[in-house]
Amino acid sequence: MTFRPPTPARGSSSSSLVEIRPIRSSDAASYAHLLDELDRETTFLLWEPGERSVDVEELRGRLASVDRSSRVRIVAVCDERLVGFLVGHRGAVNRTRHRADFTMAVLREYRRRSIGSGLLRQLEDWAAENKIGRLELTVMAHNHGARALYERYGFLLEGVKSGAIRVAGEPIDECVMGKQVKPTAESPTPMG
Repeated sequence: MTFRPPTPARGSSSSSLVEIRPIRSSDAASYAHLLDELDRETTFLLWEPGERSVDVEELRGRLASVDRSSRVRIVAVCDERLVGFLVGHRGAVNRTRHRADFTMAVLREYRRRSIGSGLLRQLEDWAAENKIGRLELTVMAHNHGARALYERYGFLLEGVKSGAIRVAGEPIDECVMGKQVKPTAESPTPMG
């Protein structure tokens, strides 16, 4: 999926297109850099700056061997730069194979430009193709922008885990959100 954002990001030309696509093994170094950038610029993700250690060659191998029926890794690319990602995991056992949880993030300067929406649309396409009937996530309670996006896409607040995360020593509530999705009738039955 390729589109022109409604508002260009600072530093990109007004004609810059955004491509939302599955990650490739050749993206490994850029993806590791994106994760590092995100860890440094936001407290909304679980990893703190410098806490995540990424071996690019190991990551390249993992990306090349992803089982696409049980995992999805999607990236947003603008001006030949990775600017966002979404990673989803299907439940591993029969009783949870109908659901998938996911994490996503977009660099600050590229937010509010429909990139998160594009990532979510691709996630829903993957879920439908793989007969996944439920999507779920957790989000920090004070991340109002992300919560609003998820609510626009039909995710409902299902619970709050009080003080589940600590940021700079302070307890932060974590919201549990979920959405029922409709798998396509012609979707193949997943191997498992």
